Amino acid sequence: MKLRAIFLLLVSWLASWLFGAAWAGDFDYHLDPYRLTEDTYVFIGKAEDFTRQNGGNIVNTAFIVTADGVVVIDTGSTRRYGEQMREAIAGVTPKPVTHVFNTHDHPDHFLGNQAFSPQSG
Repeated sequence: MKLRAIFLLLVSWLASWLFGAAWAGDFDYHLDPYRLTEDTYVFIGKAEDFTRQNGGNIVNTAFIVTADGVVVIDTGSTRRYGEQMREAIAGVTPKPVTHVFNTHDHPDHFLGNQAFSPQSG
């Protein structure tokens, strides 16, 4: 367990260094939700390796609009990605985000969680 925590800390530090420009808040991910079904949307990432040019946007993230609110599946590679994801979701529905699920512990799937904390709005 301790080794896993050290690994996650190291990966998070590396990701923050690699995506420094995106963390600065000036990176535009151009997130456009693609509608899969009536209430299910996906943001399709690039089929590339991590680079500063793509801001780490190499992951597919998604959201589902339910009767009670929005369920988010993965939050992307940076806080800025998460913020832009929230903005894009708000363009689809006025319902609040009620749940965030991370499919696994790769940083490109969870570093956007910061944008979905109760303190972030």
